[in-house]
Amino acid sequence: MLFDKHPPKLIYLSREGERRQSTISDEEEAVTNDTDSVPDVVRLRTFDLVFYVISMVTYIADIASDVVVAYTHYTENRVWSALLIVVFAFVPSCILNVVAFIWMADEDAERKKRRWHKLRSLVCVLQGAPVLYYWRALMAGLRVKKSEGKEKRRHYLEMIACERDATLLRFFEAFMESCPQLLIQGFLLSSIVWSHDPRREIPSKGTLVGLRKRIAVLVLCASVFFSLLSVALSISNQHRTLRFSRSDKLNMLVYETIIQLLWRFGTILSRFLVLVILCLAKTYWIIPFFAIHYLISVLHIGALQSVSIGVDGSPTVELGLILINGCIHFFAPFNMAEGNTRWRYANAYVIEIIEAVIILVITLRDNSFNFPYKFEFLYLASISFTIGFAFMIIYYTIFHPTKRNFGGEAETDESARLSAEGHE
Repeated sequence: MLFDKHPPKLIYLSREGERRQSTISDEEEAVTNDTDSVPDVVRLRTFDLVFYVISMVTYIADIASDVVVAYTHYTENRVWSALLIVVFAFVPSCILNVVAFIWMADEDAERKKRRWHKLRSLVCVLQGAPVLYYWRALMAGLRVKKSEGKEKRRHYLEMIACERDATLLRFFEAFMESCPQLLIQGFLLSSIVWSHDPRREIPSKGTLVGLRKRIAVLVLCASVFFSLLSVALSISNQHRTLRFSRSDKLNMLVYETIIQLLWRFGTILSRFLVLVILCLAKTYWIIPFFAIHYLISVLHIGALQSVSIGVDGSPTVELGLILINGCIHFFAPFNMAEGNTRWRYANAYVIEIIEAVIILVITLRDNSFNFPYKFEFLYLASISFTIGFAFMIIYYTIFHPTKRNFGGEAETDESARLSAEGHE
């Protein structure tokens, strides 16, 4: 029903963590209190550990590419462009690393001891807090592989707690830093291409100047790619961590994770291209467009996925979650409530398709808009969205974790499946 309140799907708001097992030892309870939900059966695949490494590498690549892009603009005498990238890249990153440092300080206060304080402070100064949390999750995961019994469960709980915090930091980093960076860098790169005269500005391939310009364009494209990958991976991480951390959800396998990542990458790439075209053609129209889209998104979210965070929850907090999710919907639909996910995503993507058609019709029919690659942007946006949407349909109809067959029947319960497969 429209405007019904639902339990939150996000593990940070879930009440699932209150239903603890009474048999947990005192040593385990200290870790359990930091974890929203714990599967009944401890099972860890090698891919889960590899995924931590992938997350660390992509985060470092995203940050490093932003630094290189800012330097590239500066060396090409585009000082304002370099300054804009630095501000939008590092102000949100600094905020998130300060938050992470506070979390670490709270952990030290709870344990009544300080471990590696100077090293962690240096990592946060270097904007690497998510990497540190992923590293801690990786180390805890390796200990899970080597442990048995209560020790194995204790390390597993520690791993989940670290992954939960890393995922939250990465998610906020994506929508506070990577998404704005995508729009800015895409606009700047397209503007450079638009104003560029190959016959006048780039000499032959063999000259040093021509080589430098081509390298600069490749660096800008690489930065856009890593930002796109970072955003897609951060959303996919949310889904994966949710299922990995809750006993009522089935874990995601390798191919399921890849399919979901391709879905997100394709649809976000399409959205990015449409917004860049709008910025190039009607620069100041982006403000009323975002205002109208935000209003539609808030109404859509409030109608289909309004959350109730429990008897202790404040209506102000619940409204704040809707408003924050409305900002996320600028770039990609995100479901934060339990219930029919496919229906909510279908509605959100219908809104995106209508907006994209309106934007492309307005910009392509404008004869004064002579961007040389506008039709290439149109084709790429259409193809990218089609591929991404197709992967979404494939994921939900064939490769969703609940669609797996075991013994001829679809799986519906994680603990039953693990019991049938056998414990690690």
